[in-house]
Amino acid sequence: MKDQDSLSDLCFECNACSFCCSGAPGYVWLSRDDLDSLLDYLRIEQMAFVETFCRWVETGEGRTLSLLEKKTDKTTYDCIFLEQGKCSVYPARPLQCRTYPFWDEIVASKESWTRESHSCPGIGRGLLVPKKRIEDYLTERRNHRKLKYPL
Repeated sequence: MKDQDSLSDLCFECNACSFCCSGAPGYVWLSRDDLDSLLDYLRIEQMAFVETFCRWVETGEGRTLSLLEKKTDKTTYDCIFLEQGKCSVYPARPLQCRTYPFWDEIVASKESWTRESHSCPGIGRGLLVPKKRIEDYLTERRNHRKLKYPL
């Protein structure tokens, strides 16, 4: 699906199921812009934010900043900002969250798009997402610079 024609065939409408915010363990990588937006939105100092809501993850490229997860049971790991099934920082949510499901690995093929649709009920529903918007999301993600230690 990475070929340009395939990107014009994608429908998506978020139905706020919070699949992308919970479930299996994972990482929400933060860029400087992501961090600054969250700091402004929450009106909190950087050190307090990092200590309360983040973790440093060794990635092989150095220590990288990710949001914490709340381990709610043995199989569910919710984003630290998921409250009652909703994102409590929605207006300031990180790029990774804003661009889901338009990630390279998901739009790479019809098969990967279909596979993701089994977990995300918004995939394949709603209006066609403009090809230009999808391309912009992919470009933004490719240019996303994860924060490294030290800040």
